[in-house]
Order: sequence, then structure tokens, then C-alpha cells
Amino acid sequence: AIADFVPSPEPIELDPELVAPAAYFGVRFLADGPPYVAIDQFSPTGEPLGPFDAGAIGDYVLGDGRVIRLASGNGVDCSNGAASIISNGAEVPLDSDLTAALSIVATDDGIVIATRDACPPGAVWGDPGTSWQLVRLDVRRPDNGVIVLLERTAQQLDRSIGTPVVSTVSADGRYIGLTEPIHIEGHRWQLLDLESPDTPIEPPSSCDEPGDIVGPPRFVPGGVVLARSCADNSGYRSLVVDHVTLPDRTLVRGTVVEAEGLLESYSGNVNVSALLTDSLWVIVTGGDHDQQPTSILINGDQQRDITHPGYWSLAFDHRDVI
Repeated sequence: AIADFVPSPEPIELDPELVAPAAYFGVRFLADGPPYVAIDQFSPTGEPLGPFDAGAIGDYVLGDGRVIRLASGNGVDCSNGAASIISNGAEVPLDSDLTAALSIVATDDGIVIATRDACPPGAVWGDPGTSWQLVRLDVRRPDNGVIVLLERTAQQLDRSIGTPVVSTVSADGRYIGLTEPIHIEGHRWQLLDLESPDTPIEPPSSCDEPGDIVGPPRFVPGGVVLARSCADNSGYRSLVVDHVTLPDRTLVRGTVVEAEGLLESYSGNVNVSALLTDSLWVIVTGGDHDQQPTSILINGDQQRDITHPGYWSLAFDHRDVI
């Protein structure tokens, strides 16, 4: 439990004058039962502002007030979670052809991207005809139906180490971040252009020999922020944060995160949050699972440790802390 973590050794204070441009959020675990996590809000200078009521964790509230919700499913034997849409208090299946899914993201104006197991009646995962799909639905134009963007058969996926899930989506619904399991405790992210989803984007990087994308791609107006591993000649892996424009894929800026140990968790993954004002602000959280995670606030060349003891992750958007 996070309450049992030992403090990070010698917390860094790279720039004590650096102040966040807006309030931000933190997530902590609850040991006494569901919902198991709580989200709190902090002022730009780090003072606690109290609990934040985020509704059901994972809900997507559309611009018109409707809510996209995905219930839990085991994701192994073709038992996706129920996918629904809530309007004026009434909850109904999301679409006649998208009643269940493994993962879902949605834009504010109602473009839904989901992954799901597609299985014939009575089949279990691995049976002939079972497959994993990446699909798209525009709830503004339901008559267009559900569009299958990618499909992989059960024989093409090693489900023993996990399943790909969609984690982030750009505001226009064109780009997504998709996880790719690489071992039982970790994964990397792919950046996909849904106009050509078969081939992951290979974005430019400030690292001469960039490694995996190790955190969820965070989309900002006109681009995306990526956390990547970067190995030097000795094999040491540093963490770089790259800001890349979309759709032209130009590197705006790359920053080496000066805090050490952010990639030393079992998974090798970090969390990323980004906010574009007159300049780009980023919060990166990571570290050894046996210690309090470290959160670093980044703005240009300035960095500051804004770790809050007891909090697993910090983010500018409450949806980004999980």
C-alpha cells in the first residue's frame, strides 16, 4: 500500500520558485474498500484544496452532458465490460453493435474509441473466430455504426502478458495512445493515427537513439507530449519528455528529466500530464514501487520536485491521475 512506502532518498528541489500554472490533482489509495482510490485537488503552489468529486472513475462526460461509462470485465474469456451511455439519468447500451468493451476513451464531442474482444456466441478466448478489435463510434452520428479499425486474431496476441488497451485520444479523435504489453508487469505505448492505424507513428525525439514510449501520450492543442526512455553509451536509461506537433510530426522541444530513478519501477512506466498555456507544462510521476513515487513539474528548462507524500500520481486533469 502506498502508506507503507518509504520516502524517496534526498528529495530534489531543482527550482523552488517554480509554481504550477493551474490547480492540479493527486490520487491516493483507500485501504477500506471500494472505490479504493480518492482524488484530491491542490492549488498551483501545492496547498491542499480538499477532495475532488470526479464521479465514477473512468467516466467520460461529453460536452452535451451525456456520460460514457465502461463497467469492469475480466478481459480474458471474451467477457468485456458493459459499455453504456447515460442521458438525463437513463443508462442504455452505448450502441447495438457496441454493448461491451475492454477499454474506452471519448472526445468531448462524442467520438468513442474502444477495444473489445469479438467472439462468437458461447466461445471463449482462443477459440476459432475469436479476435481483438479496435473500433470507432461517433455518438453524434450513430447511423454510421461501429467501424473496425484494427483486428488481431487470438493466435496473433499473447494474452498471457496482457491485452492492448486504448488509454488516450486527441481532441479531434484522430490520434490515440494504445498500450502494447511487453511483459506481465509492464507495457509500452504506441502512437496511432487512426487514418492509417496499421502502422504506429515513429515520432521524432530529442534522444539520438530513443527507446520506448513509457508513459501515456498526452495530447495538447496541435501536438502530443511523449515520455521516452533514452539510453546512453553506458546503458544508463534517462527519461526524456518530447513535445511533437501533429499532424506534421515536428519536434518542438525535448527535455531530459533531471530526477533519477523514475524508470526504476517493475513496469518501467511513468505517468504523464500536460497543459499548454503560453508555454508547455508537464508533470511526470514515476519511481520504484517500493518507494513513494516522485512527481516532477517541468516548464522549459525549469524543473521542480512537487511530490506529495501518500499520493500515487499528480496531474493537471483529474482523468490523467489513474
